[in-house]
Amino acid sequence: EAIAALLKAPKWRVLAPLTAARLNETKTDRLLTTEPAAALRQTTLSTVAIAMTRQQILVTLGEQAGRAGMPLMLLKGAALTGWIYPWSAPRLGADLDLLIDPADGDRVCALLAGLAVEQDKFPGRPRLRGLAYERSFLVRTPGQVELDVPHELAYPALSRMDYDGLWQRSVPHPG
Repeated sequence: EAIAALLKAPKWRVLAPLTAARLNETKTDRLLTTEPAAALRQTTLSTVAIAMTRQQILVTLGEQAGRAGMPLMLLKGAALTGWIYPWSAPRLGADLDLLIDPADGDRVCALLAGLAVEQDKFPGRPRLRGLAYERSFLVRTPGQVELDVPHELAYPALSRMDYDGLWQRSVPHPG
């Protein structure tokens, strides 16, 4: 019943690969009845396929940014895969988040040309758009991937971050 509940909630479906991996490691996957076992397997395969697509997008962006001399910092869910979460059980967030230097805002649009289209998260609400601390893109893939490119980690009025220190202390992702 717990597996069925997990798979019905989109917010928690992202944990299917980790759940499957842990059940397999502890040999408790044999305790699942046919239907939940099949649903867990299907959701896990689907999640891993999405993660692989996103990984390819990150590789492509990383290569292009490297050639352009533009640093990128992977944030949140995707940053944890291959580091905290194993590749067999990727951490799948709702989108990809890449921190950029605020000075590279226009350069990132050029970098994404042909790969993604910028989207307006606040259509018809220019005052909210003016407060945005990130730009949002929709990557053209079979499964449409949202890519958020913040130039700040939070609303500047709410946060005082040492961005130079953050960049200096960052380490390459193991993937």
